[in-house]
Amino acid sequence: MKQSKAKPKQAETPSECTSKSTKKTLKGAASSRLNEKTLHFHVWQWMQKNKPYAMMFHVPNGEARGWETGAKLRRMGVVPGVADFLLFAPNHCIAIELKSGAGKLSAAQEKWGLRWAALGTRYTYFVCRSLEEFIQFMDQFE
Repeated sequence: MKQSKAKPKQAETPSECTSKSTKKTLKGAASSRLNEKTLHFHVWQWMQKNKPYAMMFHVPNGEARGWETGAKLRRMGVVPGVADFLLFAPNHCIAIELKSGAGKLSAAQEKWGLRWAALGTRYTYFVCRSLEEFIQFMDQFE
């Protein structure tokens, strides 16, 4: 029996995301009210559309896993608190932690962010709570 793939909910896929070069818009959902998972989808989609050349990737630390898998990943080097996205640009390394409007950094995230920022002026730790905030931050790297 074939299982059909469910389509993503409308709020998980913005129908329009544009950059500084045009009007900044997000249709289909109020970005400031997105949950963290959906904000991840929006940020990644915006990057793919507006800065496809950027060297950015998601660090999949946050998903719930069984104890066996968690133990294996720790032995392989998974570190608690690592930012959601790492972005490498000329002369700059950016760790981006996404949070919903009311979301708070964990102690591990705070510690990791301080260690990242302490590496020097080329290293930025950015906590972002909306797509609009992310776009404003990214516009400085045009």
